[in-house]
Amino acid sequence: MVPLPLIRETLQKPSAANVTIPSPDPFELVGTTIAGKYDVEEIVAQTALSVVYRATHRVWQRRVAIKAFTAPSLSEEMHQLIGGSKLVIFPQSGHMNFVDQPAMFNKTVNDFLAP
Repeated sequence: MVPLPLIRETLQKPSAANVTIPSPDPFELVGTTIAGKYDVEEIVAQTALSVVYRATHRVWQRRVAIKAFTAPSLSEEMHQLIGGSKLVIFPQSGHMNFVDQPAMFNKTVNDFLAP
């Protein structure tokens, strides 16, 4: 098993592409409670695209990970660089759009693939 400090150090190092690491806590969640049940304790990983927080679920008294995306503007930049791409933002959706909003996801994919 790899020790957590080594994992954290590895994940927080900028890549060769000279990616800028965001501020220490871009969402200012450490020390807060999310949705009345997740006590956010610390950041365990951070990149230019996301932050992973360690939290404790108040009812279960179990540690959980919460991932928050930090750079939606990068989506637009990637869209501009990929020929033939289509950028679609799913409001009120998390990391798994196909689970959070299956009808919207299926329609978007079908519309993109339709001749």
